[in-house]
Amino acid sequence: MAPRLTVVVPLYNVEEYLGACLTSLAEQTMADLEVVLVDDGSTDNGPSLAQEFVDRDPRFRLIRQENAGLGAARNTGVREADPKGEFLTFVDSDDVVPPGAYARMLAELDSSGSDFATGNVLRLRANGALEQSPMFRKPMEKARPATHVTRDWILLGDRIACNKVFRRTFWDEHAFAFPTGVLYEDIAVVLPAHFLARSVDVVEEPVYHWRDRDGSITTRRAVPKGIRDRVTAVTTVSRFLAGRDGMAEAKQRYDAHALSGDLWLFIEALPDGDEEFHTAFLDHAGAFASTVEPAVFAGLPLDLRVKWQLIRERRIAELLALLQEEKTDRDAFHVRGLLRPRAHLPALRDPLPPATTALAPADLPVHAHLTEAVWRDGLLRLTGYAYVRNVPGGPPPRLGWLRAGKRLIPLRLRPTGGPRGSGGSGGDEATARSGRSLHRYERAGFEAVVDPRAIATKSKNKSKSKGGRTTWKLEAALFGAGRVRRGPMRLTGTPAPPAPLYTDERNRVVPVLSGNKLELRTERVAAVLTGRSAVDDDTLRLEVQVLDDDGPVALRLTEWRTKETQEFALRGSLGSRAADVPLSAFRGQDEIWGVQLVGGKGRLTVAARTDAEAGRYPLPGVPGGREVYVAPNPSGDLVLTDRAVQPVVTSVQWAEGGELVLEGAFPEPSGTIGELVLRHGGHHEEATVDVELAESGHFRAVVRPTAVDGPAGPLPLAEGRWYLFLREPGERDPDAYRPLRLDTPLHTTLPLQQASLVRPFTLQRRYHDRLVLESGSALPVTEQGPYGQRIQRERYAALRAADRDQLRQAVLYSSFDGRQFSDSPRAIHRELASRKTDIEHLWVVRDQQAAVPEGVRAIALHSAEWYEALARSRWVVTNTHLPQWFERAEGQCVVQTWHGTPLK
Repeated sequence: MAPRLTVVVPLYNVEEYLGACLTSLAEQTMADLEVVLVDDGSTDNGPSLAQEFVDRDPRFRLIRQENAGLGAARNTGVREADPKGEFLTFVDSDDVVPPGAYARMLAELDSSGSDFATGNVLRLRANGALEQSPMFRKPMEKARPATHVTRDWILLGDRIACNKVFRRTFWDEHAFAFPTGVLYEDIAVVLPAHFLARSVDVVEEPVYHWRDRDGSITTRRAVPKGIRDRVTAVTTVSRFLAGRDGMAEAKQRYDAHALSGDLWLFIEALPDGDEEFHTAFLDHAGAFASTVEPAVFAGLPLDLRVKWQLIRERRIAELLALLQEEKTDRDAFHVRGLLRPRAHLPALRDPLPPATTALAPADLPVHAHLTEAVWRDGLLRLTGYAYVRNVPGGPPPRLGWLRAGKRLIPLRLRPTGGPRGSGGSGGDEATARSGRSLHRYERAGFEAVVDPRAIATKSKNKSKSKGGRTTWKLEAALFGAGRVRRGPMRLTGTPAPPAPLYTDERNRVVPVLSGNKLELRTERVAAVLTGRSAVDDDTLRLEVQVLDDDGPVALRLTEWRTKETQEFALRGSLGSRAADVPLSAFRGQDEIWGVQLVGGKGRLTVAARTDAEAGRYPLPGVPGGREVYVAPNPSGDLVLTDRAVQPVVTSVQWAEGGELVLEGAFPEPSGTIGELVLRHGGHHEEATVDVELAESGHFRAVVRPTAVDGPAGPLPLAEGRWYLFLREPGERDPDAYRPLRLDTPLHTTLPLQQASLVRPFTLQRRYHDRLVLESGSALPVTEQGPYGQRIQRERYAALRAADRDQLRQAVLYSSFDGRQFSDSPRAIHRELASRKTDIEHLWVVRDQQAAVPEGVRAIALHSAEWYEALARSRWVVTNTHLPQWFERAEGQCVVQTWHGTPLK
């Protein structure tokens, strides 16, 4: 009896990984398969291991041949397969197929009748971790049965064979065969198959684990054979499309994809290649480019248009310079011309054709970023900056609007700051956060005020959407490069959006984030929570005011993930209703239940005011301490959260001495959690603070962020986000920590800022009610970011070139790039200090994270003072590399104490 599925597995010198591969095939839940192993002349013990699988599993067969390459081995496997098999797939012998993958894909094919199925791919890292393959993130983002590449162009990026199951009749009908003796043999088969198929099934679940391996085909790029074979593969597909009727658009789209995807991989590899690779790249990539229509190049993004023009003109030196520049200044250029603006790139010596450097609106986007959005005195106050990228020096931002479809509400932007020395910081912050060193946006700062009553009035009686909802998008408009340009206002740093605000009893404004774009949603409220209480130890009573004349009869709970529902009878008058919810309805399983009223004309979502305290009700009989938490969600609607008991902060303030004082409630039954932990969101460093915990469950903690105890003594919190938790003293498992959450009425009070002399600190909300303490940079904003650092490097070069007699009688020490006061630099300092010579001792300190003794002055790494010290200190002592741009000044002595190498 013929197998349903044939799996072809070529193997060549992969003994280390072969066992995992074949085991994953033997354990597939779809048992009706044959596995054709093709030994392609292996010289290791892989064939013996394969034979062991053949001996114990009759589904496995081993074919041997002299080495001919992956493509030839796959073709052999197809020829040796049972010709009556229904489906065909391929596996590389160093990869793994997850359990149930083939059953999942065959089920799709049985249902749809498509010619093949393709699925998601995870990368199997060297440490065993599985991560989404970036190449397949978008193509496999969602399941799509019976689709086709001409309706779903993103499938042009789906170009490997091993994540697919082909119908054997389809394979034989088109006589597919892999090219031999070349790399990247998948492309010449898979892409034509996509176009020849009547339909294709896309499976969003991972069906293949693709192993990272240094010696594998996919890691060889900066070699002549790699670019030659990749160009051969994409040329094969391009010619295939050119030779078929009705495929003109497909060829253009594929050629664009090859230029921006397949061959971009080799452009990235150019800095790592030698002259032979550079010549081969220009020859082969240029040959493919000569077959591409001008309209395809015109449709590429600016950076790719420029690079491909340089390739076609064989200007390799300028291309390499451009790639080097883009490591720090991607998409940065000067703009020339107003009516027809063009890009001028500093890395290029000679001009390019005007069509290549012509700037489209998308090349000059508006960056409008909000650094703060808070309710104050009933108004939404916005602070931020806005500029047209690569167009500095334009007029400051003055105009914005709120837009809902064709409706606009003007929004006046008030410029803040100005030229250097004016005292403004909006432009400096914009420059520092731009991520580029080429431009300074000195007049970018602005402030604005949104009156929620104005947009609520504008929305009334004009929205056709269900429930009277209108979404207003915030946009900024600026003049730059000859025209007015607009862009959305984005909230930086991904904090929680401001809390909903009620303009009257029935209407509210809900700030929401679409990605990081701030939008304001106006809504009519149909029902609102007016009270909640514990009737006894096992019943929760919810009291609701019905604002619509709807006549609901039941309160419905809906679990957000499973969509399971429970209903409880309502009682009371038409305007005021109540329902009793037994706490036994909650199962202690980390569930979130939305609340609606049903049984009338429609379903009414129950809102919860943000000025009322949240409710907490312990779940009886559930071990471990659990509660039902009654509070609004980010949209202001009532939810009942079944969760482990968590600390809720009910009071927060910055004391006059710079301490952060937190008080709250934590009715945790064990009463042993008495330590506050600040955990860095990046490198996971932790700092601890004692907590006062009363018997009633009340807690109090005082955090001094400018001096937190650590191994090096009291130091400021390092730059970044610090999440706040409570834990048992000595607990080291982060999963056991309890996150600090903010009580609902306090949401409108954050962010809270403390501008200490050391650095700025901001207490902020993230993920709706999580508390996070943000520690800002210790550097002035003018010295932050690529632009600020470039200015300092230029200043360093000027100082270094000064007269040697002006060298400072100082020693600049650096231990592990400013991370420690330690090691050989410390020993040298101790010796010099003991001699009491007339020398100034300077110590490089990174982010204020090292303490230095009396008589030594700390120099902040990357500060203006650091650059000056590097340029003018007579002696420099270090145990790590100095910056690449550092050049020893005349008369300057550098002592390199890096251990382990005779070449300093």
